Amino acid sequence: MPFFTSVAEAAPGRTVLAQRAIDRGTRIEIEDITTDSLSDQFGALARLEGFRGVVATPITDRSNRPLGAAVTYFPEARLVDEGRLRLSDLFVHQAGEVVATLKWAVALRAAEITRQIGGRWPHPY
Repeated sequence: MPFFTSVAEAAPGRTVLAQRAIDRGTRIEIEDITTDSLSDQFGALARLEGFRGVVATPITDRSNRPLGAAVTYFPEARLVDEGRLRLSDLFVHQAGEVVATLKWAVALRAAEITRQIGGRWPHPY
């Protein structure tokens, strides 16, 4: 049974697999990370942590700018069927829309506050 364990922000500190998905701009599916040639350095850690299969999907805004990545780990080596991957892609797309909308709302609110105080932010203390 898969378990959702991380959402990596598109910034320093994200996971290597999330970064790989963000850089490629497409979903990355690794059937068995312990035998994947691009993930050699993570095979032992994956076994220690109890996962083998991984799917990393980039989260983007409407302009296709990266916001982060959704990464799902599986305890067994496996590939996910295409129908479930498409459904996951839809959920990740919706997450990107929500994040982009919230960022826009925060920026709008900050602009309103700045206008209300005449362009001067209050003293931080």
